[in-house]
Amino acid sequence: MRGTGVPAEHDTQESLFPMEQVQPKKGDASSTFLDNMRLPVHRWFRYSAGFSAQWVEQVIKAHQHASDTVVLDPFVGSGTTMLAAESAGVQGYGIEAHPFVARIAKAKLLYRSNPTSYLALATTIRKNAASLRGNLDSYPLLIRKCFTDESLQRLDRLRQSWETCRDGSRASELAWLTLVSILRTSSHVGTAPWQYVLPNKKKTGVLEPFQAFGLMAQTIASDMRMMQRLISGPPASLIQSDARSCPELPDGFVDLVITSPPYANNYDYADATRLEMSFMGEVKGWGDLQDAVRRYLIRSCSQHLPDGAIQLDQIISAE
Repeated sequence: MRGTGVPAEHDTQESLFPMEQVQPKKGDASSTFLDNMRLPVHRWFRYSAGFSAQWVEQVIKAHQHASDTVVLDPFVGSGTTMLAAESAGVQGYGIEAHPFVARIAKAKLLYRSNPTSYLALATTIRKNAASLRGNLDSYPLLIRKCFTDESLQRLDRLRQSWETCRDGSRASELAWLTLVSILRTSSHVGTAPWQYVLPNKKKTGVLEPFQAFGLMAQTIASDMRMMQRLISGPPASLIQSDARSCPELPDGFVDLVITSPPYANNYDYADATRLEMSFMGEVKGWGDLQDAVRRYLIRSCSQHLPDGAIQLDQIISAE
């Protein structure tokens, strides 16, 4: 908090972030991301570990003492608190250690960029994909189970087309998010509302990938235009770092901390985006998550680590 300084790195999380229990009003759903799927930008990617953006805005407005209030979410996930801070007109910061989820949040924060340029690129990607030939050889078993060969062929063509256009630009990153965000709606198995993929559970309402890509592109461009008319506050900043020490933020810098920390409840944050990471070629299987994601995260459950992967006695005895 501002004026108190930041404790040493080895202090407990409780002393790092003194907690004020904010009780939601009756009918509020502070712990669910469901309502966010009706909100612009938030709905671009459904993150099962998210929480209500509207509740975050209520908390900010209730505790905002001035226009220069600084808000921090040290476990920002897909960016809910940062986007809510921008909507409330205050400076927001987010820290996220999960590389793939941090990239999703960064892409969502690009809503302030040029929607015309983005939509032109998305249209080019879809058009060029129509002339490509899909290749399924490189996809792991999980992906083959989650998509029919026809759908996966079309998704692969979209991915190939994006890869030929990617240049690190804002439009390119938004196009990446567009592709990532349609994977679950294009799958015929149980993927949509929950963290884990259930290949044996079938669902209805599956979208054809080219159609899904076009619809999502239109939604993103429309949300960009809408939000640019509504929001004039300072852009939020995302830091991909270790929330336990927050080395990038100076002492006494933050007024308000709003977060949903990783609980020891057997929720596997690394596995939450395994479908998307597998499709994009960042992991081949569940075991790859250890090196790709888990080594950055606070350990919340011993089930997420194979025997011999860590020196448990050293960890327990460390400050």
